Amino acid sequence: MDNNRPLSPPPLGDDHPPIRFHVLGTLELSRTGIGELRALLVQPKRLALFAYLVLANPSRLHRRDSLLPLFWPEATDEQARRSLRQALHFLRQAVGSDVLSSRGDDEIGVDLGAVWCDARQFEAALDGGRPEEAVDLYRGHLLEGFHVSGVAPELDQWLEGERSRLRTRAAGAVLSLAEAAERSGNGRLAVQRVRELLRIEESDEGALRRLMLLLERSGDR
Repeated sequence: MDNNRPLSPPPLGDDHPPIRFHVLGTLELSRTGIGELRALLVQPKRLALFAYLVLANPSRLHRRDSLLPLFWPEATDEQARRSLRQALHFLRQAVGSDVLSSRGDDEIGVDLGAVWCDARQFEAALDGGRPEEAVDLYRGHLLEGFHVSGVAPELDQWLEGERSRLRTRAAGAVLSLAEAAERSGNGRLAVQRVRELLRIEESDEGALRRLMLLLERSGDR
């Protein structure tokens, strides 16, 4: 959505970042030593801003000017800048000043080395050829049921696009695991995987037919 400079990718090791952010399925946000960051969880627009900074793909710093029309489309430039300053001040207090990063006065982002996010780990697992780990992380669709008012349609479009993209990747991973289970003759596991696929893609007729055939082969008519 903007042409910002890329950031280095987050570490994938067991570095135990202080922030844990679950956005696949049930929304959870906590910090080591503090617990649930409820003050941010009950602020939808500021939470949406934090999620956007964390989830932007590829990870990057954002020019402040690019955030204003997304989150405060109806405000004057002065009002939007004031709201962004207040939101960033709130985020620093809520998640910790070590979590946000900046370059000068014009660019802002999140230090992904300080944030463990299930959506980013999900993609890292898939990219690393670890579909089982990825599927375990996919507990539901991206920010399912989350809604924020007073933002630009482009932000809603970005969220829906990311939700669809991750759902498609998850469905592909589960399907590959189901096919592998079938090839190995493990019908029970294949049935389990196809049921998982139907939880992700409820209207997938191909998956439903596959499930019926697997159940028939196993004698479960």
